[in-house]
Parts: sequence; structure tokens; C-alpha cells
Amino acid sequence: MSVVFLTMPVRVTVPVVLLIGLAIAGLWVGSPSHREKPSLLAAAPAEHTVHYLFQGKLVRLNSVKADVVRYRNRFTVILYEDPEGSTQLSFTIQGMPTRGVYMLDNPFVAYAKLRHQNDVCTFFTDHYYQGVLIIDEHQPQTGRLKGSFEFLAFSEPCREIVRVQGGRFHVTYRERDVRELP
Repeated sequence: MSVVFLTMPVRVTVPVVLLIGLAIAGLWVGSPSHREKPSLLAAAPAEHTVHYLFQGKLVRLNSVKADVVRYRNRFTVILYEDPEGSTQLSFTIQGMPTRGVYMLDNPFVAYAKLRHQNDVCTFFTDHYYQGVLIIDEHQPQTGRLKGSFEFLAFSEPCREIVRVQGGRFHVTYRERDVRELP
């Protein structure tokens, strides 16, 4: 009798190695890197809010507006407080967002984009700087969307890498077609 093992190729990238290393280091040391705010990060956010750790500092956005913009078969979830762009966070994925896990690892298919208030840098995920978006709840009839996210992102012009951890959002969105944008 012979045994055949089927293996699948595993893509190991720098962010994956970093995230695994940080998880192991956290277990080794025995304390999370954001010990001072675990209850806020673990708690479900209030409606119309987004919160996350940006480079280890808590960012909390209140009165968040959200758009889900459709372009062909791609959808972009845009979260912002001010349409003029103080802080803007967006996730682009293939297909309408439904409950599930989305890898943010392809600049042409699924990625995150972040621009912070008073920052000239815009950060993107790609093949090397990746992340994950988890949609916990999506109700298209009411436009309600809840989820969480975490990613590493890079700004080419600024030559800077940022880390976003423990992100959570709870928003009501309006769906728009790309042709409806100004």
C-alpha cells in the first residue's frame, strides 16, 4: 500500500513572515503589543465609527460616512469623515462585499488604501505589503456593513511602511456607480 501526499503551493511573503513572527514573539513575551487598549479594540464599534491602531497609536473616526463604489465587477468600500479627504480608508475587492475573508494582496484585484489626516503620503497594500479584510455582516437592503481589518502598507513617494492593526468598522453605506462620482 502506498500513500500519496497532495501539497498545495504556499506563497510566503515578507508580511506573512512578519505577522507570524510577531504572533510568536507575542506568545513568547506573553503580552500583546497593544496591552493598554484591549477592551476598545476588542469591542464592537458603535455605528458610523472606525477604529484601529496606526503604528501603535489609536485612531478613532466618528461620524464616518461610507460609499460602496462599483466599477465593472470590482467594488471599493470607502470610509471617511470628511469628503475633502482628511482621513480616508478604502478597500477594493472583486465582487460585492459579502460575509467572508478577503486577502488584500493584489494591487489590481484586492487591496487597501489609507491616507491619514495632515499626511501627504497615501499607503497601499500589494504583493509584498499585505493584509486582510473580514466582513462580519452585510445587509444590502439597509446598507449596513460591519467588519475588521489589519494590514501593512507602503507609500512609494514617501518610501515609508505603516502597520494598521485591530481595525474595526460599523457603517451604513450608499452604493454608487463609478460614473456617479464627481
